[in-house]
Amino acid sequence: MTERHSVQVLRECIDLQNKKANDYQNPNSTIKQADYYPSGCLTILEIIHAKVLRMRSVMEAMQHDPSYKPNFESLEDSAKDLINYASFYVAYSRGKVDGQEADRDFLNRKNDTSKSYNLSDANFDLANLTIVGAGGTSRWYEENNMMLSGVTGAVGSSNDIDLRGLDVSYNHTAEPPNFIGMDFNR
Repeated sequence: MTERHSVQVLRECIDLQNKKANDYQNPNSTIKQADYYPSGCLTILEIIHAKVLRMRSVMEAMQHDPSYKPNFESLEDSAKDLINYASFYVAYSRGKVDGQEADRDFLNRKNDTSKSYNLSDANFDLANLTIVGAGGTSRWYEENNMMLSGVTGAVGSSNDIDLRGLDVSYNHTAEPPNFIGMDFNR
């Protein structure tokens, strides 16, 4: 089976991306790729939008004036740029762009250190889940701003607590109580 030409185009885009990276994120420069995207994926989307508008402007000029010849980038070059910016979008959304900070989200906002979990969506039998904590579970909840909503049963007692429909939020910088059978790092 012969390779599709579109795959060859993708290879050309890879080559173009690598060449431009050498100019724009040269090892002798302090500028990293993430520096170009102050609002993360939103900035990349805005660049893509501007690129599409430029292409449309050129196409409309060509459509209404058959003798018109673009002076700068060709439409093909712009289309290759779009492919590369789309790859930057995906890479940024995955947290994999050079210079991207781990404590920031896909819009380059500082990540909130609190976490929320909806345990009713987990693949566990939550009906008889027991919560245990060292030194008094209820005190841990208060000190770490943990909120339990939709709970029936006595929090901090030895009774089982029905957690169906429970939303759990806590300050992730503190050690949570042991939710037996639950893995909060999923």
